[in-house]
Amino acid sequence: MNHRTLPVSVAVTVLFAFGCGTKSAPATPDPVSVSGTVCDATGKPVANMMLAFRPEDAGNQGQRPMALVNADGKFRTRCLPGKYTVSLTALPRGAGHAADPAAASPPEKGSKETTGASWEVNVLSNGRDDLKLTVK
Repeated sequence: MNHRTLPVSVAVTVLFAFGCGTKSAPATPDPVSVSGTVCDATGKPVANMMLAFRPEDAGNQGQRPMALVNADGKFRTRCLPGKYTVSLTALPRGAGHAADPAAASPPEKGSKETTGASWEVNVLSNGRDDLKLTVK
């Protein structure tokens, strides 16, 4: 082997073995289903409210999922896997049962619209269909 080709051979081998130094961004996971029930301390369903999911993970900060709680205390939404603080809020005035959670904006922490009830929730990569949130 020639003296001049040795450094080129080593450089090609190193680049092949370790890559060029560029890393692709990790793939964003797909949203998953999250559902469950909201009850008071006696087990009675909490009806016609809204749940605001506030992301705690840096990768989820761009989304703010919300869910309507129906007359039976049940809710369903979709969100990215990760940690959330979930707060129970009153529906906007005049919204009734048909409020669209996508059209409403979540209340800010400490606003008068929140009930004070909140929970720490970890949404797994396969979703959560078993959440039981109890208002104390």
